Amino acid sequence: MQRSLLGIGACSLVLTGCTGLEPAMVGAALSGAQTGVTLLSGAEVWAFEKRSFEEMADAVDRAGESLGLTRLNEKRTDGRHWVYFRYLKHNKLVVEVVRTTDEVTSVQIDTRKKNQQGMATLFLEEVFRMLEDQGGRG
Repeated sequence: MQRSLLGIGACSLVLTGCTGLEPAMVGAALSGAQTGVTLLSGAEVWAFEKRSFEEMADAVDRAGESLGLTRLNEKRTDGRHWVYFRYLKHNKLVVEVVRTTDEVTSVQIDTRKKNQQGMATLFLEEVFRMLEDQGGRG
C-alpha cells in the first residue's frame, strides 16, 4: 500500500497529473558511457550528462558520421552547438548541445516527427558509444 501511494504522489508531483503527455524517463543507462538522465517526449529525446561541452559536441559530430547521416547545417556559439542532419529523403534530426554548467552538458535530439523517435534514441545511443570510445565514463 505504501508503494502505491508513493507512486501516486510521485506521479502527481513529478509528472503533474500523469496524463501520458509528459516526458517519460528512460530507465537505466542506455550504455556504459551514460552517467546522467535521459528523457523522451514526443519526437524529442534529451539527456543531461556529467560531461564537458567539448566532449559532448565532439561525440555528436562523430555520431552523425558513424550513422552515415548527411550534415545539412551547423552553428556553434559559446556554450551551444546545433547540428542539422538528414536521413532517408525528407527526415531530419536537429541536435542541440548546451553547456548547462561547467560540468554538466545537455543534448537534445528532435526528429520533428513522433513516429521517428527511434532514430533520435539510436542517435543518442551512438553519442554515448562515442563518449565511451573517447574515454569511458564521465
